[in-house]
Amino acid sequence: MKKIELDKLISYELKIGVIISAVIVLVGLFLAFTTNGSDISINIITVGVFVLFATPVIRVIMSVFLFAVERNALYTIITIIVLINLLFAIFVAPSLI
Repeated sequence: MKKIELDKLISYELKIGVIISAVIVLVGLFLAFTTNGSDISINIITVGVFVLFATPVIRVIMSVFLFAVERNALYTIITIIVLINLLFAIFVAPSLI
């Protein structure tokens, strides 16, 4: 794939991730108002927030592959370090607080 195609793919991933997250949260909010805040509506909203959190993580993973395909070792390593830091901040750091 060409660099431009991969850049567009990453751009689409960010847009689609935000749109999907917004739709899921709106469905959850609609259910919360129509069912007086049932547990299912709260769970749906939570899924929407997790999709929103996952969007930049997926973007960084895609960037690792983009730089690896371009055989750019420096940026591949830097992006892997960013990914490790991001995953640490999401999964490990909250338990340390």
